[in-house]
Amino acid sequence: MLGKLLDALEASPYKDNTIVVVWSDQGFHHGEKGHWGKHTLWQRTTQIPFIWAGKGITQNETVETTVSLIDIYPTLIELCNLQANKKLEGVSLVSALQNPSSSIDRNVFIPHAERESYAVVNSNWRYIYYKDGAEELYNVRKDPNEWYNLAGKEKYLSIVEEMKKAAPKEFGSVATPKNKLKLIVERDTFHWEPL
Repeated sequence: MLGKLLDALEASPYKDNTIVVVWSDQGFHHGEKGHWGKHTLWQRTTQIPFIWAGKGITQNETVETTVSLIDIYPTLIELCNLQANKKLEGVSLVSALQNPSSSIDRNVFIPHAERESYAVVNSNWRYIYYKDGAEELYNVRKDPNEWYNLAGKEKYLSIVEEMKKAAPKEFGSVATPKNKLKLIVERDTFHWEPL
């Protein structure tokens, strides 16, 4: 279906002023490490395809640096010459899209459904911190299946400390559970109220 969409775009008058971004939901464990589902902090459930195309974007290139979906909006702002929003957490990927060899890897924070549990990843490492204080560190270049936890080994303490810098110092308060809220719909708007 994507091919049909792109063929229609190519035949349209909008082909030179359209940016196409393709991504998907994250992956799913099929028994790896004894898990079934998608609610872990390991690579299998936190990685997605992320494809960009359009005028000014280099074609047929693969960029290995670590990025995040929160980078979409700042990238579109720059590509479309819109006014920048300084409050955004993501970063523009325009330089990497236009000149892939100039891309710079960075540590990316990945929150977990369990408040205060998270992962920090880059092209070489995956650091995982759990709310109960447990930690995992994987060299994803040498151990892509994340079998060998290196956390706690003195040799890797500086890497762990560097990765932790990408995590928030404080986590926000726990949100009100949805089952304690009532959805109020008023014409074309809505809001939540406590029950």
